[in-house]
Amino acid sequence: MTFAERMLRIDRRIIFLLIGVCTLIPLLYPVGLAIKVSSEVRGVYDYIEALPEGSVFLLSLDFDPASKPELYPQAIALLRHAFQKNLRVIGMTLWVSGTGMADGVVTQVAKEMGKTSG
Repeated sequence: MTFAERMLRIDRRIIFLLIGVCTLIPLLYPVGLAIKVSSEVRGVYDYIEALPEGSVFLLSLDFDPASKPELYPQAIALLRHAFQKNLRVIGMTLWVSGTGMADGVVTQVAKEMGKTSG
């Protein structure tokens, strides 16, 4: 009997148990990797922090479904920061496919932060 045949004979409950244990271990005992802040990120953060309250903050939300996993969290973080600083946020997009997604992210974060449109 080959290795592959032996693997195929393993009861699937054991496989699910192993997957569950392998998922739970990092959740119960996190590795604790350090987060390094790049100079670009620090520059954007410092720039927003330096803006006086009530300043206009123009945010370009040029993303589509393909780039959403990368850019959507970035947009949420920038919007939260701007709303915490009480900046007047203007969202824009140049891509037709991103219009609905841009409106969705601005509406979601504005509602979360207690802000209104207009």
